[in-house]
Amino acid sequence: MRVKNIQIIVGALTLLIVLILVTNGLPDSKANSIIKNVLRKYDQSKNIKSDYKQVFYWKLTDNIAEQQGVIWLQGKEKFRIETENQTIVSDGKTLWTYSRATGQVIVDNVQNSEDINLPKDILLNFSDEYRASYISDELIDKDKCHLIELRPSSGDQFIKLIKIWIHIKDMIVIKIEQTDLNDNTNTYWLSNIEFNLPLKDSFFKYVVPDSVEVIDMR
Repeated sequence: MRVKNIQIIVGALTLLIVLILVTNGLPDSKANSIIKNVLRKYDQSKNIKSDYKQVFYWKLTDNIAEQQGVIWLQGKEKFRIETENQTIVSDGKTLWTYSRATGQVIVDNVQNSEDINLPKDILLNFSDEYRASYISDELIDKDKCHLIELRPSSGDQFIKLIKIWIHIKDMIVIKIEQTDLNDNTNTYWLSNIEFNLPLKDSFFKYVVPDSVEVIDMR
């Protein structure tokens, strides 16, 4: 389960993919302009907090799994995710994954764990492999949004389509939808987004309670 929850970071922060795409000369000038405005908004912020809802749909079995939580991001490697069942914290060096169901916290090195997809890794992976296009303006819960699509440059990518809805007035990403080659969809709704919160460095460290079992993987 730890891998799936770490992948929340990938999905909920897919908006960061567009930041690196700006430097690669997008063929769609309108998409490029919109993305630059998003870049400016997020680049000026020291940290970001967002509520999120994740819905994963398995096409083959016609099953749906949902999860809700809160994510904080500071820089490219510091983050904190709170869900009903887990707390996941990274200070950029150490990763803590606490499970309320088991009463255990797994401690690992961020850089040495192959399971972790950090935001910076996603930027590098997507930078030359996807191209963006402006599709239309749409309403999401009465909010007018730009719809941008990211499609792979070749047929080698497992994620065949990423849709990003950007709030026109605030220039923030409020919905993300990823579709893979099996037509499964992973959708994220972001809400109550806040910037530049007064967070201390200790917020991105997990203090292990005495009653919790520690499994140290370092």
